[in-house]
Amino acid sequence: MATATFQGNGYHDHRYYHNYNHGAASEPPGGRSGPRTIDSPGNIAAQQDLKHNHSKSSTRHEIEPLLDVPATKKWPTASHTVEWTDGGNPANVPQVPKPLRQGPTKDGWCPIYLRRTFLLSFAAACVVLICLLAGLYRYSEKYQGLGQFREQWHYIFKYGPTAVLTVFAALWAQVEYRTKQLAPWNAMSNGPTSAKNSLLLDFISPWNVRVLPRALGLRHYAVALGIVGSILIKILIVVSTALFVSEDRVFERHSPSLTKDFQVQGGYNGENADILPRLYLEATNSSQQSYPLGTSPEFAFQSYVVPSSAKLANPAIHATVDIFSSDLICQEAEKSNFANGYGEASAPGCNMSWTSTGQQLRGPVFLMQNGACEADSKPLEAEQDQRFMICAMEVTLVSNPGGLGNFGLAGPGTGQSLRANPITCLICSPTYSIRSGKVTVVGNTATEVIVSENQEPRKIAGLSEWQMGMSVFHSLGATPPSNFLAQDAETLVFGNSEFRDLVYSMTPAEDYPGLYTNASTLESASRKVFRRLGAQNARLHFMSATNDTTVEVFFETIESRLCVQPPIFFATIILLSIVTTVSILLATFSKQHPVICKDPGTILGLAAIIAKSRDVLSKFREYSYSTWDGLKTRLSREQYQMAAVDGQQSHLCRIDTQSYEAEARENTFVASKKDAKPWMPFTITASGGTVLCAVPIITVALLTGLLSKSERSQGIIDLPLDDRWPRYGWTLLPAAFLFGVKSFFELLERSIRTLQPFHILHGRHSRNKQKRRWKDYSELLALQRFWYALKYRHLAVMASTFAALAAPFLPIVASGLFSPGLATMHSYEVPVKTVGWFNTTSAIYAPGETRFNISDPMMTTWILYSNASFPQWTFSELALAEINLETGPTDINLDSYDSSAPPQLSVELPALRAVMNCTTQPYTNAATSATGISFLQINMTFPEHCVLKTQYEGYWTNANGTLVSKWVYKPGLIGYITPNMFEGSPCPTTMGLFGEVDEGGNPKELTVLTCTPYVEMVRANSIFELASSAKEPSVTPIESSATYFNDDSFWAMDLPLPRRGTFDSVLIPVNLSTPSPLSASDGFFQALFQGFDAVADPRSLLGSTNSDSLIAAMEHLYRIIMAQCLHSVQGRRLPVLNAADVPQPGSAVITDMNKPRLYQSATATYIIVALLTVMFICAAITLLTFKPKGLSKEPTTIAARVSLMSRSGLLERMPEDAAWATDAELQETGVADGLVLRSDRWPKKGFWGVDYGVELEYKAQSWIAMVPEDSKPS
Repeated sequence: MATATFQGNGYHDHRYYHNYNHGAASEPPGGRSGPRTIDSPGNIAAQQDLKHNHSKSSTRHEIEPLLDVPATKKWPTASHTVEWTDGGNPANVPQVPKPLRQGPTKDGWCPIYLRRTFLLSFAAACVVLICLLAGLYRYSEKYQGLGQFREQWHYIFKYGPTAVLTVFAALWAQVEYRTKQLAPWNAMSNGPTSAKNSLLLDFISPWNVRVLPRALGLRHYAVALGIVGSILIKILIVVSTALFVSEDRVFERHSPSLTKDFQVQGGYNGENADILPRLYLEATNSSQQSYPLGTSPEFAFQSYVVPSSAKLANPAIHATVDIFSSDLICQEAEKSNFANGYGEASAPGCNMSWTSTGQQLRGPVFLMQNGACEADSKPLEAEQDQRFMICAMEVTLVSNPGGLGNFGLAGPGTGQSLRANPITCLICSPTYSIRSGKVTVVGNTATEVIVSENQEPRKIAGLSEWQMGMSVFHSLGATPPSNFLAQDAETLVFGNSEFRDLVYSMTPAEDYPGLYTNASTLESASRKVFRRLGAQNARLHFMSATNDTTVEVFFETIESRLCVQPPIFFATIILLSIVTTVSILLATFSKQHPVICKDPGTILGLAAIIAKSRDVLSKFREYSYSTWDGLKTRLSREQYQMAAVDGQQSHLCRIDTQSYEAEARENTFVASKKDAKPWMPFTITASGGTVLCAVPIITVALLTGLLSKSERSQGIIDLPLDDRWPRYGWTLLPAAFLFGVKSFFELLERSIRTLQPFHILHGRHSRNKQKRRWKDYSELLALQRFWYALKYRHLAVMASTFAALAAPFLPIVASGLFSPGLATMHSYEVPVKTVGWFNTTSAIYAPGETRFNISDPMMTTWILYSNASFPQWTFSELALAEINLETGPTDINLDSYDSSAPPQLSVELPALRAVMNCTTQPYTNAATSATGISFLQINMTFPEHCVLKTQYEGYWTNANGTLVSKWVYKPGLIGYITPNMFEGSPCPTTMGLFGEVDEGGNPKELTVLTCTPYVEMVRANSIFELASSAKEPSVTPIESSATYFNDDSFWAMDLPLPRRGTFDSVLIPVNLSTPSPLSASDGFFQALFQGFDAVADPRSLLGSTNSDSLIAAMEHLYRIIMAQCLHSVQGRRLPVLNAADVPQPGSAVITDMNKPRLYQSATATYIIVALLTVMFICAAITLLTFKPKGLSKEPTTIAARVSLMSRSGLLERMPEDAAWATDAELQETGVADGLVLRSDRWPKKGFWGVDYGVELEYKAQSWIAMVPEDSKPS
């Protein structure tokens, strides 16, 4: 083996020298008495090392193998082979490779990311982005968003800004890296600089929060600007996730709507009007319901709707439509008189008289009568002479010896007369008009009607003003159908009690007396009633049957719009402006000329520079086995600066040194007897790898758990109604968290990138592979790094880069992870109790009463004919228990809530339901007779003990077990329900008949029913709206829970005597403009086939085969009637005194229908989970395949990197012009062939030193060495 031996000065040393440089032979330090060696930097370093390690008290021996090369090997070089002999001198001294170029190039090296062109282009891109965002913001503010929310636009605008800024961040990361990398070189180019601020300066590995103040303190402003820009762009990435948000905005829209026009068919006759206008008006006044759609209190108008797809921001919609208005033009009668049934009134131009035939006139009388003006005591026949006389008077019976005696139904006897005092009369003419106007509607209620007065009023073709008035007048009352007992009662004279009741309902009680004495009060009240009845008549009778015209409807809609958020926008603009300024400053004030001739970031680049820096190289070879602290201390003796090789300041390719200490310090180092651990990045240590793999697993578990809660519980948490500021929280916080996850995986990729050049130097590789491995990944963008790693099969780099490529999508997708929504099933239980229930025993009369009172006798009629809402605590067939919510000592009423989206109460309630309990009754004979009144006689077998009540004995008979029943009929369909006609038990409570009699009087398809009604208790699932204007509840009875309650029935309720039919006290017969399908019926069967929820085809219930359907239809109607009776007849519903005595409701649940809740997007969650899964797999592959040997020093400073290569022959093999060559060109020369990374403990224990009593430092060492190609890998 070639050996050089030095003797003298009382010590000897054995070293291995392999010298690749030409140079003169030098003598050992003891003189020229020893063997000569080649004077080379390696030998000089060895000599200096011996001098510095000589001690007074002990001799320190250090072993320095400059090259791990066997004694006789051949080295491939660009054009030479060096062969060593055992004699210690080279047989063939290697030559420096031929120059690659003919001298230095004019321009040195400057990274593209620090060039003025790139930095100004980056600033320009920021300005373009600022202008683009400003334009979008201006458009968003002007047009309330960028456009309607659509899924594709959502992803473009939601993720687009974050994606663009992620690209900006990737580019600026290179700017930041290069400023940090070149900071020590910049310092040395400015003059002599201490090692601390040059060779030992590390801005790359520490966190930016530590680097920034230090960079400012050392005046490395380029580094500070790079860090500031990086921090700002990272903040921008997080902030940009909330830049574009979908918001509900209000817009004014308009659309056409089909509607009906005001018209009548042919010559309209007002006498054909039905009672429905009055019923609608009464229902509205009594139950506080809204007027039907198309009417306001005093106007009728063309109704309209908005498109069903429109989401109204404001329920108010308006349109310009035709408006109908009616009125009375009244004159106060100058003369009014009434006596003994005759009345008269006169006004200028018109005298009228009236006879009270068929009217009981006594006491307060309020009447409206149609008539005509008279001439010569004869009525005029022209329509313009027709008038309405409205009178209010107090009629009393006075003594009059010469009285006229009994007169009609007036009731005076001989010597008595009827007199009216006071009496006030009006003579009125009807009028109406059609004008255009603006109508505003909320729901079905007209909230504002503005009639345009500056236009000529129009009339409806074929409708005179008088016929319009007659329509209003006749809607006050009607003649009921005949009942089954043929009791033809008097004709209901139009306009007495009905008109009075309407006037009273619309007049304050304190004004009642004035109606009889004050013409103005009477006129005002009468016109008000007339206008309101006229509006309902117009809606029902004066409009076309089909939608044949179009109006334009204006409304405000809530549209989901993609909007620029002002706070985020201004924050983004400010941050982008600062980044632009930073980029411009970096381009303007940083050095524009390269500070060095070659990229020092690669091993070959740094080697080319150090090869020319002989002084620095000798220092590092002298100190190569020192600890890192020792190396720093020794390097601190010198100052360092960049020097030019050719006198041109732009060609700085060498580091020169100079001492600046007054006297040399004694180097004392404390040797550690423990093995010093090699340096390894945290992310690829066991702890770092555990954290790295745990983060995505924990994040995935957290996200999937939140998604499950969001889907299971209709959202994650409740949100305030104004969610503008909380929105930034649920948008920015997830983005910030996932940005941290992204940064952690990017740290892994940076660690792999840093160690990759040293990792691939482990072992021996072929020359072809050697070429592949010399790729500087730090200068490449992520996509470039992934491509080259894939190309060169660097698996760890490829996997970590792929994870780093996927990582930026995390904060991008996080912007759409959470969003607000309305929960429809956010529920919680509440306690409830029964506070109102029904009497189970005998009925209770009010004091002094002999019959029951019903609080609202017209309610059933309104429900069945004017579609009125069911009163509270009733629904369809059920009378519900009255309940309250319990909240401790106080109760909350169900109607105490007031909200546009009220919560709902779901509860199982006890309820009562009537059962008609009818069965078919066979009959023995059915025939008709026409003696005066047409009767249908039906004979049937009947229990003898069922005795007819006295009042019915003249019509029906029951003898010898045969019941003979008589029913009034007309040819066609007939239907009746009887009163309670029988005494005795058990007997049917009522009987029913439904069938047909043809024109010849022949009965067909008759069904006779006997019924024994009772009441059952049933539990019902009920849903209430907790609002003062709540909709009707939704109630579903639980059929299996039905149990007997009592024998209560409609016939057991001793109500006021019916007018005609059995149910007339609560269900009056109604004349309708639509002909009845029945020729003879009572009010019950009329409602069965003409009320709301009626049977469409009566013939479908005829005959024995359809008897079950008939019974079911009758029972449904009976239950509706009975539900209202049980609810409103006095003595049926009672307050609860003892909760234990009444059935209690089941558990109650309140559901907030429109509760704002935070929802998690399943799509965004699955994307993030997929990304994290891929990143986890990539991290696992990286950690499992990347097994680097630790370095003794972190290779982020010039000193650390130079110390790793100072002992290799690479530096001696560098061509003279290597600093101007690219790494690829240097590889072609073969200068790096055989380059490997060695890691070992040095010196090896027991190798030597023990014999000399020297305490050695045992530490892990790493260095770059060269081995011949045919040697075995270590």
